[in-house]
Amino acid sequence: MDGAIADFNRAIELKPDFYQAFDSRGVAKRAKGDMDGAMADYNRAIQLKPDYSPAFDNRGNLKRDEGDLAGAIADYNKAIDLNPKNAHAYHCLGCLHYDAHEFAGALTDFRKAVAVDNSGESADYASFRILLVRARLGEQDAAAKELRTYLNHRTTGKPDDWPSNIGRFLGGQLAESDFLKAAENADGKKQGEQQCEAYFYAGSERLIAGDKTAAADYFKKCVATNKATFFEYHSAVAELKFLAAK
Repeated sequence: MDGAIADFNRAIELKPDFYQAFDSRGVAKRAKGDMDGAMADYNRAIQLKPDYSPAFDNRGNLKRDEGDLAGAIADYNKAIDLNPKNAHAYHCLGCLHYDAHEFAGALTDFRKAVAVDNSGESADYASFRILLVRARLGEQDAAAKELRTYLNHRTTGKPDDWPSNIGRFLGGQLAESDFLKAAENADGKKQGEQQCEAYFYAGSERLIAGDKTAAADYFKKCVATNKATFFEYHSAVAELKFLAAK
């Protein structure tokens, strides 16, 4: 990230109105935990190019990280207004609705994410959330069938990649123990990211099955990975709050 930021700095020196460089530097700064610097870069990118959808998308992510959910929603909606095919922004909105247990709204957003881009990573993760939403609405069998159909026609990634393991687990084709084992990786950073996701999805399946104790344990493990930029991390935090309230 330091090398990337250095190159973005140089790009901006050479072209001070290079709005994409500001936006990308903001992404790198957010990854390093420099939230103030990231916000300044996103704001500058938007000032230079007010119709640049990705900058609103990225600023929405940062606002979500900082707990400004109303601001995040506003930025995601603006990103979609500027680019109605912004699948990531639809996915982000869906996750915010999901975390609030507004499942009907979440389902609409996730379906839009798949509809506008059925071949990107957003389609994978939106499809996983569609299953979780439908299962929580009492449509678990139909949801699993829909996900398996999606996986059979999946055109992004590889058949044995990490998202496919998530899909097979949620679709009932991979045991929980094997799924958690698949999250392990020799690369510590990658393992942390995959375990963050694995613990959330495993916890969600336990919650749907009515095992609140095991669900809470998995959500706590998800949060313990400290992958605070991941949607699964924020969803685990939200689920723990709902469980505590009960």
